[in-house]
Amino acid sequence: MEHKDDKWKGTQCDKGYVHPLIQVPNQLVGAPVGTDVTLVCNAEASPKAINYWQRENGEMIIPNDRYSMTETDNSMYAVQMVLIIKKLQKSDFGGYKCISKNSIGGIEATIRLYVSGILKSVNNPNVYLDPKENASKKISDSQDENQGY
Repeated sequence: MEHKDDKWKGTQCDKGYVHPLIQVPNQLVGAPVGTDVTLVCNAEASPKAINYWQRENGEMIIPNDRYSMTETDNSMYAVQMVLIIKKLQKSDFGGYKCISKNSIGGIEATIRLYVSGILKSVNNPNVYLDPKENASKKISDSQDENQGY
């Protein structure tokens, strides 16, 4: 009689190999223009995978003065991929793909970065700037409409 796990003998699964998996804690991330934002993906694979970030259009993200990337090993098979984008510009908003590939296969997940939030004016703390409206308002004028903040 065949044991239920015998069908895997001699296969990649029998050797402990696992197709990459990605888990994204926040698929939708909002941040104001001019701030820094952190995007996170958790990847698991065996054998160890090659992990990297791309823009939604396929453009590879290379570390520089505005983009920093780290990978932290959480276990023998799991890593946390972190992309930090500094001083957000309008052109930064859109989709970011975290990609994980090993000899068994590959997978990608998309995080959408959108404009949100309120920036206080540096010159007048009683005025906030709303990047969506490209206008400024006194805080007292807008408190009724921003009860959730």
